[in-house]
Amino acid sequence: NMTIYDLAGHREYYSSHSSILELISNTTPSVFLLLVNLLLTLKEITAQVYYWSAMIGNVCSKCPQQSSIVVVGTHADCVADEKKLEHLGSQIEQVARNAIKHHIFVQFTALNVTSF
Repeated sequence: NMTIYDLAGHREYYSSHSSILELISNTTPSVFLLLVNLLLTLKEITAQVYYWSAMIGNVCSKCPQQSSIVVVGTHADCVADEKKLEHLGSQIEQVARNAIKHHIFVQFTALNVTSF
């Protein structure tokens, strides 16, 4: 069995995220998909990755098992060229490795919006 929760990530919902994450992570092993918009600046993406990894880290600190985190870049089809996308991907992967210290960082992947 698998249950999927979409926490949206909008600031209006931040106050409810910790209680939802705590409920989820204390009952089963968790895999978190951290979606970042590749059209944002690297500074904005970095802030999001650090925010969410800290949120997950705080909530999951008492979890019986280590959580896994996969960072997914969205809007890859809107990035100007392939080389820029590869460079941005490697930068985001490094940010994620630095930010996600208490969990298992699985990988970074980029998705085209039109592929859904």
